[in-house]
Amino acid sequence: MWLPDGRRVPQVTKTYRYLGSEEANGWKHAQRATRSGVGQHCKGLLRSIGLIGVLDDRQLRTGMDLGVEGTIGFYARATAIGADTCQAIETARTQILRARGVAAGTPTIQVYASARAGGLVHTHAQQSSAAALADEIERAIMSEDETPGRIALMAHIRATYLRLGWAERGQMLEWHPTHLRHVLSEEMVIEAWLKDRLHAGVRLRATGDRRHDLQTREGEWADGEHGPPLYEADGRREWQADDSGPCRVRVGLRTGGSVCTQVRTAGGGIEYTGGTRRMAARGIREWRDVTHPSGRWLTWNEAMKRFPGLSTDADRKAYDRAIAELEESRWARVRERWWRCVQEGRAAVEEVRDAPTTYEVKRVHAARRMPKRGESTTGWEVLIEWADEAHRPACWSTASAKAASNNGSKPA
Repeated sequence: MWLPDGRRVPQVTKTYRYLGSEEANGWKHAQRATRSGVGQHCKGLLRSIGLIGVLDDRQLRTGMDLGVEGTIGFYARATAIGADTCQAIETARTQILRARGVAAGTPTIQVYASARAGGLVHTHAQQSSAAALADEIERAIMSEDETPGRIALMAHIRATYLRLGWAERGQMLEWHPTHLRHVLSEEMVIEAWLKDRLHAGVRLRATGDRRHDLQTREGEWADGEHGPPLYEADGRREWQADDSGPCRVRVGLRTGGSVCTQVRTAGGGIEYTGGTRRMAARGIREWRDVTHPSGRWLTWNEAMKRFPGLSTDADRKAYDRAIAELEESRWARVRERWWRCVQEGRAAVEEVRDAPTTYEVKRVHAARRMPKRGESTTGWEVLIEWADEAHRPACWSTASAKAASNNGSKPA
């Protein structure tokens, strides 16, 4: 990264500590160091409390909850602690309680059940982690509209939701995709936040003036009908399938070599798998995205032209499975309605064009505000030096185009 005056911004070589958390120089395993530290610290606190022999069951609960919630309540505001770390903490808790004679037996329900049910009323570490992360994110959401923190967070939530397949229908924060519950990653903070809410059944509701922020009502698009979303049920009854689809059972191998099974239904749309997740990230989210203007599904070659990110054999298999699901009998009534919209010109279906030429960015030399139009500015321009100077000399380009390009490339 270079500053406009030519100075180079050095990159962190390994990790550095910020507010007690280890920050890595890359995305992969970036939260591992903080998670490990939190787990070790919490287990150490639990063991220390367990060694105080004069404590009864209520005093043990108070001390253990204070230690675990206090630690996680600090670190989990910037790090998704994760289910594995939380379970390791709880394993240590139950072992200590059994050693003290407070809890007995293999089942752990007694540790967390209510007093009326004969339980010890301890708080699970996952509950503390989810509460801390939710509180931090919701504080930023409820802050002033123009604060940098809220702007950055809302942009991050929107980018994550679009990558997961949100079709931009309804209020963004009210999206509750239950079909994603088992595919969200705890390596991504926003996905971890969404996963916690789905697991707990907690929905968000926008109120007041923010009720209309980033809101689109189904069927009210300026460019025409979009058709149903691919991965969930449409809010309009006439665009919903006749049933939720067959129950699909998948059998595979875990990382360690053991056999695992997965049983689920499509849940109102087509089945959401690792392959369809990649499709959603490329921009395939609605029926119009896989439709040709002539009134048929896109072929694989046409899909690659419309969405250049699709290229691998896995992508092709996922795309073919998606089209096969759309041809199932449960969609017959909806397909007939959709083809009629396309043929009558009421559907917002794009032509299939070749991918634009892209150029690699070598360096950004300067930035400047673009001239005003009316009462507001139209953004920034940046002076870009392109790697292929023979075919693309240095020039001023809009910052929005530069930011929207892939891996530093800009459409011609």
